[in-house]
Amino acid sequence: MPLIVCFSMSALAIAASGYDNDGLAVPRANFATADADASGGLDAAEFKSFVDANAQAQFGKAAKIQKRGAYARAFSKVDADKNESVSWSEFAAQQ
Repeated sequence: MPLIVCFSMSALAIAASGYDNDGLAVPRANFATADADASGGLDAAEFKSFVDANAQAQFGKAAKIQKRGAYARAFSKVDADKNESVSWSEFAAQQ
C-alpha cells in the first residue's frame, strides 16, 4: 500500500503506517513539522520544538536534553557545519 506523507500527518501516524525503513520515521516527521519556515533546516527555536516533539515520542536522547534544558549544547553538537541551522542530514548522521 503506497503511503503519501503530508505535513499534517502526525509522527505517530507515520510510524504506525509501517513507513520506517531506517528507524527514523518519527523524527523525520517531527523535523518537517518543526521546520516552520520550510527552509529545510532548523534554527535554534525550531530545533527546540523538534527536540520537544522527539521527547514526547520518546525518541533517542531528546527527553534527557529536554529535562536538562541542554538545547543549545545539543544544537551546537548536531550543527556540523556551524551555519546556525541543523539540516536533516546533520541530524540523521548523529543517529
